[in-house]
Amino acid sequence: GSVSRVDVARRRDTCVLWFDGGSMQSRTIPPEQLLTPRIVEDFSTSSTSLPYVLKPCRRALVIASSGGKQVRVALRWGAEHVTAVEVDPAVCELVTNELDGWLDGMFRRPEVELHNVEGRSFLRHSGGLYDVIQLESAYSAEMLCPGAAGTFDSYLTTVEAFGEYLDHLTPHGILFVCQAHPVRLFATALEALEARGIDPDGHVRERSHMNVAL
Repeated sequence: GSVSRVDVARRRDTCVLWFDGGSMQSRTIPPEQLLTPRIVEDFSTSSTSLPYVLKPCRRALVIASSGGKQVRVALRWGAEHVTAVEVDPAVCELVTNELDGWLDGMFRRPEVELHNVEGRSFLRHSGGLYDVIQLESAYSAEMLCPGAAGTFDSYLTTVEAFGEYLDHLTPHGILFVCQAHPVRLFATALEALEARGIDPDGHVRERSHMNVAL
């Protein structure tokens, strides 16, 4: 595609998208009737479910929705409307065509909107407010193990980006970010809150080694 090469393969009971030879990856989650006990357990224990465990959600925004794992989790936890934003047109084509049957038409459901646009650009033009804004990196194990992923800065995880996310949260909304460089991510979250005169104490939660929820 114009953004990256995307390979698709089955792995155990899921379908995986590999980007540019495996530097990044995204896992899809099959529909309810195909869920295995392992995947059902994953809904309760994986970090992806964390914002929905912390707070019931009506409207969710998933930035870099890729194969739709976060979208499926949001729906599973009762989100009434999910906005999925994906910058890569090849991925949007895959999930709405070749993988549409595997996903059981998830991206065509009336409560799901898929937008082929860059995440921050979408926010600037949408004007919407969300109970959950979720952004997860898709670095593969091959990038994470040697620490290579931590050397990359992302336009989606700057102080300015965090400010834009906070502007589009409901009063008690949650910003959930999972990224490969936890120290930098945590420091960025603190700086974004302090820049707005918000005391970070009580507003930032960290789970495991990659996740920050505001």
